[in-house]
This record gives sequence, structure tokens and C-alpha cells, in this order.
Amino acid sequence: MTSRSDSPPDCLSAGLCSAHVPTTTEVATIQRFPARPESVGAARRFVAGLIGGCTGPPTLDAAQLLTSELVTNALLHGGLEPDDELVVSVAVSDAAVRVEALDRSRAQPTRRRSGATDRSGRGVAIIAELARSWGTTPDEHGKWVWFELAI
Repeated sequence: MTSRSDSPPDCLSAGLCSAHVPTTTEVATIQRFPARPESVGAARRFVAGLIGGCTGPPTLDAAQLLTSELVTNALLHGGLEPDDELVVSVAVSDAAVRVEALDRSRAQPTRRRSGATDRSGRGVAIIAELARSWGTTPDEHGKWVWFELAI
């Protein structure tokens, strides 16, 4: 049975956006955060708190790193305004964990070529390298960017 431990974001309640629909063996949890830089750490702790008991340290570490990249990209490139909420969804199944972040941009994430001294531009490359899979799910107001890790 699918369960969500938090009420869906307003856009889901109003039918304005869609999220990954968990399979019957998944449990999904949605959390809202202010669209501010300090939410990166809060989202990372949220994910760690949900999956820490069902996965080993390597997967937990990867999930926290990739969550940081996902949320940072949503804040920097996702068209979120300071008074917006950043929505993060975590779905856990017997085989995988899937983390998603909702943003307002229709632009697809692109893998950039970063130099050794560049301070940014590696997020998508890190996600692509460590995740079992990753991608986007279109939404009429933007998109969900997600990654999956095997448990």
C-alpha cells in the first residue's frame, strides 16, 4: 500500500502538477522547504532521516550528496522565487530510493564541462555518475528532477 506521510504540495492538491507515482511497494514522503540556500542542508537531513535505516553507508552518503546537488540546482536554475517553496519527494521501495525536486523551469538540466578551477557546474555530472538512473518528469508549471539509487 502506498502512503504519504505529509500532505501533498498545494500544486498536487490542486491538480496543477504531477509527481512520480510510487509502485505498490514504495512509501513516498513529500516535504516542503523555503526556497533558500539553507534548505539544501535541511533537504539532505530529511532524506537521510527517511532512508538511513534501510540502506548502508555508501548509498546513504550518495543519497545525501545527490540530494544536495538536486536541491542546489533547483534553487540556482529552477526559476524559484524567494517566497516559493521547494518541494522534495522521497520514494523508497525494496530495491531503490528515488529523490525528486520540483522546480518552475522547463529547461532541461545539462551536463556542463567544468574546468579544474571552476567553482560550480559539476552537479549534473555528479548525479549522472553516482545515480542508478536520473532524469526529469515534465510538469505543466516546470519539472520534477529526480535520481534513483539501488538499495
